Amino acid sequence: LTGNQLKGTVDLSKLTKLQNGKVSIVKNGNNSQIEKIIVSDVAKATALNNSERTNKYTATGEVDQIIDLDPVVKSAIVAESTGPDRNGDGEITISEALAYTGRIDIGIAGVRSLKGLEQFKNISALRIASGDGNTLDANNTKLSLTAFPNMKTLDISNTTLEELEIKNFPKLTRISVVNGNLKNISIVEATELQELSLERNSLTALSATFFNGLTKLTAINLLGNNIAGEINLAPVQRLEANAGNIQIMRECRICSPKRGNLQVTNIYVNTQNEASVLNGADGTVVYKSNSGGGSQDNTKVTITDRNLKSQILRILRNKDFATYGNRTVDQDFTQSDVDKITELLIDTNITNITGLERFTKLKKLELFPQGPTTLDLTAMQELEEITLGGTMKTITGSNVSLKKVTLKENRNVTKLDLRGFRNIEKVFIEEQPTTPNHIECIAVPANKVEDVKASINITGTSNADLARTKTTLYRSKVQSTPCN
Repeated sequence: LTGNQLKGTVDLSKLTKLQNGKVSIVKNGNNSQIEKIIVSDVAKATALNNSERTNKYTATGEVDQIIDLDPVVKSAIVAESTGPDRNGDGEITISEALAYTGRIDIGIAGVRSLKGLEQFKNISALRIASGDGNTLDANNTKLSLTAFPNMKTLDISNTTLEELEIKNFPKLTRISVVNGNLKNISIVEATELQELSLERNSLTALSATFFNGLTKLTAINLLGNNIAGEINLAPVQRLEANAGNIQIMRECRICSPKRGNLQVTNIYVNTQNEASVLNGADGTVVYKSNSGGGSQDNTKVTITDRNLKSQILRILRNKDFATYGNRTVDQDFTQSDVDKITELLIDTNITNITGLERFTKLKKLELFPQGPTTLDLTAMQELEEITLGGTMKTITGSNVSLKKVTLKENRNVTKLDLRGFRNIEKVFIEEQPTTPNHIECIAVPANKVEDVKASINITGTSNADLARTKTTLYRSKVQSTPCN
């Protein structure tokens, strides 16, 4: 059909015997106004896209989207002979990016944006480096990468990247972001990480929970920054054995000035032996033993609901009256205060849960507020159980510890996406068999579908048949795909 002016959609779905190499419609710019060509199956769509060097063939009606990549980034990726550009059209689609399992290596200057790299979920390594540097556009200085199951190393140097978010990298062993302008970094669910180098950047602080979950680190380099305040290294194991590779306070030969982080007041570790060895190795006196396992973090935690503040104060007084007996509800709480709370009940008198995400040491949380509907659990990596009642509709984020979710007489919950909670085991639904059916979807990791289904059991002595029917219905709503 070349040499015509076809437009819109071409439906070839009834032509089930179309053969690769014998269909020519859009190759070399022909019929450029065609939006999509529908064929009978996915394999045929893939083959014809490759043959015609396009992305317009589809079996589902959805056209595979081309990723908007920085020209320098795209040229580096496309230049790889075994790279992701399977149909050789000089563009990378989302499906091509997902199918690529090799490494991405960008070693040339001129990169203005890192947008689109988040689509290459299955790569083994990412390296961005150039001796001449890469000045990113002002609105493209943040990189967020989530759920990269195969990536082992991440190396970025000589860029103006300011913010980096890393989440769910189960095989990642090295992060190196050096000689740049990095100001903020978060690393969540990267439990195999062994090497962390953030040398020569613009970091000014690390939260008390920054190293939580990074227990296997054997090398840390924070030289050449302007970090102030306290650093909590207590979560990291074998610090004494790896003291030579812990570089935070010592002189840096290639840094300017040669000593940075001069306003660090304390670096907390677990034992006095660790503190002594690290002080000697790092040429400082700021390493201190922290027998309690966590540093004193005086960061203010903003809680606006007065009833919630009163409840927190009651809990703290019960734990330590000597410290909190004379405190009033009008005084601010610090991170160290709320870190003492591992179980919390939000009752119906509470109408605002702002600040609750800072309770990072919670293991059990029961929510029955009046007004709030959602809560992000990403920062609550130690939370194991949560109950949703009151006006709560859902939870979001990701968490490695959450195993149990309970819905307690809560008809507000219709769709519950738990795919970010990889260790979820049970969803308890506590309601009467006569309660109108409201669950439309419960999405969980694929390997947890059967466990969660088995955990759903509606009971009712007054109407056992209705209870069994509701149980069967709700179990059928458990799936591994996203809720619509």
